[in-house]
Amino acid sequence: MGHEPLLLFTYGTMRKFAYNNGRIARGRYIGEAETCEPFAMVGRKTPRQIPYIGRVPSDDGLHGTEVHVKGDVVLLTPELLYRVDKAEGHPHYYERELCHVRMDDGTLLQAWVYLFDVHEEWGESIETGDFEDWYSPELHEKQGHSKAQFFDPTGYKHRLF
Repeated sequence: MGHEPLLLFTYGTMRKFAYNNGRIARGRYIGEAETCEPFAMVGRKTPRQIPYIGRVPSDDGLHGTEVHVKGDVVLLTPELLYRVDKAEGHPHYYERELCHVRMDDGTLLQAWVYLFDVHEEWGESIETGDFEDWYSPELHEKQGHSKAQFFDPTGYKHRLF
């Protein structure tokens, strides 16, 4: 019995251009894609620039802002996925689930994605669905972060439904 490929769709700080890419650098980069399902995407500028995506209830101000999120697909080993789970605080901070993504060449794949309990007060809407459009390397430098540093989410709390 073989193992299923462990594909990760990353839409934020682990993307090729961003500061947490080192977490998955040992994985094999597959290419760029976007989610088939639209999600609400928000970002916070402090203490670091961090995006979050998730589903929102119909009474939340983000309802109706859902977009197809752009990101990278990376093939991971089980050990690497386990490490990313720990870094992302799964299942207590982010929750990892399978979603369908469409690669730039049109291929449909199923990949893991980390979802968050987003709400309108959690951050500003990233209307394009692309963290790269919102992210500022200059702000990251100004905040005193180096690319080698990883963000540890365990000290942050968020509201649950």
